[in-house]
Amino acid sequence: IKAAKSFQPDWTIVDLPGDLPSYVADVRGKLCVIDGLGHCGNIKPDLIISQGFEGEYCAPSYLILREALARYKGVRGRGPGAGRWLVYGGASDELGLLPAFNRVMTSQPANLLVTDYIDHSFETVKDHTIVKGSGDASLGWVAGAERAAVHLGMICHELAYYGIPQWIFSRTERHLATAMEMDKRGYCLSWGRIGLPNDNDLRNFLERENEPLGEPFDLEGARRVLELMEAG
Repeated sequence: IKAAKSFQPDWTIVDLPGDLPSYVADVRGKLCVIDGLGHCGNIKPDLIISQGFEGEYCAPSYLILREALARYKGVRGRGPGAGRWLVYGGASDELGLLPAFNRVMTSQPANLLVTDYIDHSFETVKDHTIVKGSGDASLGWVAGAERAAVHLGMICHELAYYGIPQWIFSRTERHLATAMEMDKRGYCLSWGRIGLPNDNDLRNFLERENEPLGEPFDLEGARRVLELMEAG
């Protein structure tokens, strides 16, 4: 904000989780907020881009996905993820999805994707491989997966872009609302409550038939956002 006061920007773009801090009200020029789930909080920006499904400018049309996804389009079922589950519990796996999958799906080959997850002490069963990767380095594993069990996040939009069946779990009410909307639109199956179910229900949920039917996401969201900004 201090840097922005040294000149007169046309726009200031803010991408922060949760409600905006009060100092954002001091920005110069127009304010654009990239909001994960469509709740901008107590500050009224000039433009709100929701990565969820709330608001005028929201997913899927205004979903901002990285262009690097296109490099891996069409590799499902090939490469390192061929015929395997992708299991990702979020950066720190707050729900404990990785060890839970290890317990209940021992007969299914899986790649357990970790980014900031520190505790690797849980037992890794046969054919469950821990893959350490973040950013674009993980896209080959994501795109090549046959199916995925994941914590709600941008990875769910990326999996939808690739048309990969996914079973989604949520940590908060806001997460759950977005996951259920994705379910309603045919992009996934969402567990209908916060957190993980017991092991028996988890196994039954992951064994449900699941073929995504939602209209595929594209990579034009960022361009559409720029067009909105240029229009003022």
